[in-house]
Amino acid sequence: MNVYIHLALAYLKKQRGRTIALVLGVALAVMLVFGTNVISESQSRNQLANIYKMYGTYQGIFTNLNKDLTEKIKNDKDVSKSAVAANLGNLVTDNGISMILNSTDKDYIEMNGYTLIKGHLPNKQGEIVLESQALKKMGLKEKLGETINFKIKKEIKMKTA
Repeated sequence: MNVYIHLALAYLKKQRGRTIALVLGVALAVMLVFGTNVISESQSRNQLANIYKMYGTYQGIFTNLNKDLTEKIKNDKDVSKSAVAANLGNLVTDNGISMILNSTDKDYIEMNGYTLIKGHLPNKQGEIVLESQALKKMGLKEKLGETINFKIKKEIKMKTA
């Protein structure tokens, strides 16, 4: 066994160029295989992070629930978090821009990853929180206490007999 090791080391010393090329080739192959795995894994994690950032961390949505059902869901032991949002219609500005207007609770804001930059959540009649993108679309500056005029457009479906 010692003879084989001695011969291999003697060959590697004699053929320095080939030895360096062999070591570099093996190292590059290992880095290439490992690198592609790392890149694909980090890409998957980034996509997942972007999904949570865009759509929040919720796993289901129920629509058109009454107050009793929302309370039942909130008190269910199998539901870890729940939030309530009500579609109030579309907010239409004077310059014709239309945006969805929702009334939500604090949990909804937290679950969707929103953070309050200035001010506080609405606690009086007539107060509203707007995203910075909505302010830009409306042509308004990020200023607290400003009066905003807009119309609310709501589609109502009537059942006929």
